[in-house]
Amino acid sequence: GVVTWIAANWDGLGKFERIAGVQGLLAVTVVVALVLAWRARRQSTLAEGVAGVPAFAGALFLAAVVTGGLLALLGQTYQTGADPWTLFAWWAVLMLPWLWAARSWFVIVLWLVVLNTAVVLLLGERSLIRLDGHSLAGDAWTLVVVNAVLLALAECLRARFNDPYRVVPRLLVLATLVALFGTLAAYIEYIMRESLNQDLLLQAVFVAAVVAAGFHIYRKLRPDAFILSQLAVFTVLYAGSFVLLVSWLFAESIELSVTLAF
Repeated sequence: GVVTWIAANWDGLGKFERIAGVQGLLAVTVVVALVLAWRARRQSTLAEGVAGVPAFAGALFLAAVVTGGLLALLGQTYQTGADPWTLFAWWAVLMLPWLWAARSWFVIVLWLVVLNTAVVLLLGERSLIRLDGHSLAGDAWTLVVVNAVLLALAECLRARFNDPYRVVPRLLVLATLVALFGTLAAYIEYIMRESLNQDLLLQAVFVAAVVAAGFHIYRKLRPDAFILSQLAVFTVLYAGSFVLLVSWLFAESIELSVTLAF
């Protein structure tokens, strides 16, 4: 609603009106959050809320959204020339106070989306990990490492934030598995031009070890049927795709490859 209102009235608003209006909205949401938190603390209902999101955390979520809108507005108004990834990176940094204050999965999920967007946009400009020239595979592995580290932190700090449905770890497992599948997809272009190399085989072994560790953790140490289902689906898709690529290289028959993959 804020973004639409600014866009619809862009020509009729001056720089001061645009920026001051959004800043005023940010101040209002923070004040509302403080009032709601104070009332909830007095009534000893701070941890209660809808779907595990207290009312004050919902207000802080709006504050986090408005913060990103304000950054975009400043960049558009003054044409700072900053790279797109820096906007999302600063947005993630400036969201940390709201994240610490809310300690709710709702705000954490927004922060994770913003942070991953910043990393993806950064990788679009430069590769942080290079694997024998396979920059796409390196980018995919960068996302795997980032989300795996965030998953480990989420599991270690699970008692410090409110997430009754385990949305945060389940979302991070999904992001990690999607990035893992991307490591295989990134090799397709190179496989078509070259022969099967050792990197792909080593990668498959490492992915298998990671998935096996995931099955062990979420079956024995921290049972979670939803995450197990994600791991099972990933195993089927990754194994089928790997067999499809390898069999096509050796047999050069798409019919045989598809049959083996199934």
